[in-house]
Amino acid sequence: MSEKENLNNEKGQQYGADFSFWTALKSIISKLSWGTDITKISLPSCLCIPYSLLEVIAQKRMTGMSLIRDIEGIEDPLGRMLTVIRWYLPALIRDEYAKKPLNPILGEYYECVAENDPNLHYVAEQIKHHPPTTAFNFTDALSGSNYEGSVEVTTEYKGNTLAAHWIGKGCLNIGGSDDEKYVWDQHYPTLNCTGFILGRKTMAYEGRVKIHCAKNKLLAILSFKSQKNKNKDSPFPWIHAVEGEIINPDNKTLATIKGICEEKVTYKFSKKTTPVDLPYTQDDVLLDWSIVDVRPKLREIIPEDEEILAKTSTEIWKEVAEALRAFNLDLADETKAVVENREREKRLLREENNEELPPPRMFDLIDDPEAKVKYLIKSEFKEQIIATCQAQNNNNNN
Repeated sequence: MSEKENLNNEKGQQYGADFSFWTALKSIISKLSWGTDITKISLPSCLCIPYSLLEVIAQKRMTGMSLIRDIEGIEDPLGRMLTVIRWYLPALIRDEYAKKPLNPILGEYYECVAENDPNLHYVAEQIKHHPPTTAFNFTDALSGSNYEGSVEVTTEYKGNTLAAHWIGKGCLNIGGSDDEKYVWDQHYPTLNCTGFILGRKTMAYEGRVKIHCAKNKLLAILSFKSQKNKNKDSPFPWIHAVEGEIINPDNKTLATIKGICEEKVTYKFSKKTTPVDLPYTQDDVLLDWSIVDVRPKLREIIPEDEEILAKTSTEIWKEVAEALRAFNLDLADETKAVVENREREKRLLREENNEELPPPRMFDLIDDPEAKVKYLIKSEFKEQIIATCQAQNNNNNN
């Protein structure tokens, strides 16, 4: 196993820099209309970052992943829900790239651990291409908790704005058991990127996310809204405000939260709610981003099997990524087309032969309308994840 660079080893600003888009626009303008899902068309490489979506998902959720360990020792259901919200919020860090990641191909795979905490593990596999669906599993080997599910990322074109929708349910299993589950109705609110083609690029979350725990009979509703930043010294013209409430089955609010993502979020108990002691908080601050390891360095797990290695994100997009980093856009377009055309030929051949999609290598489809999520990692890979974390911990100690 070896280590490869990831998103946080790059200076994101260089890929967010202003290019002259006019040449690129001429090649895609006929394909775009208001509301077009641009994940279904091939974009010029100058509109892409040198990473696959599978890598981007890893970077987002690995941020603050270890905070779930703070739930240990908190017995009160309300305190546990507040702790889950605290764990969730760091994933809403501002993306550095005002462009889109490379679309994963069918069967593409990516696996990594956190460099400074190898107990934090991530693996994902692209199980469909139309609609583009990624199955994933985040595991904290230390606490036993894991977050899993599948996501369909669609990117809607709205003139000079892109709207990224993260469709699909996620499930956080506390301690790895089936006893206490927290289910998201969608992974993240909509991320709007303005200045996609012209002008200053800004990103802002908008929308609502619900988190439900059947065992504790609690529902959290979080609402996100962009606001103009009053701090003139900040490089970000917009900030992400969040407000939320935790309600019981009688629809009574037990607690509320309010604040700014990437800064501070506070909590407050309702007048008739018995306050809960949260040992990790001070002055009613649920989360202060200064304690969060933002964009932790990731260590890719390189498979020894050459056939599996060929399906990893970094191997599939290696030449495209290298060309993008070198700002050789002609070569990036050329190598990107090679990958996409090869996949298109495979798809057409399957259609001609009436063949079904190959089954996922690491995930099982849960064919049950009552299931919390559609895809779960296969049982044999759960043991491998723990073994991988142990091996990576040993590497750090040597």
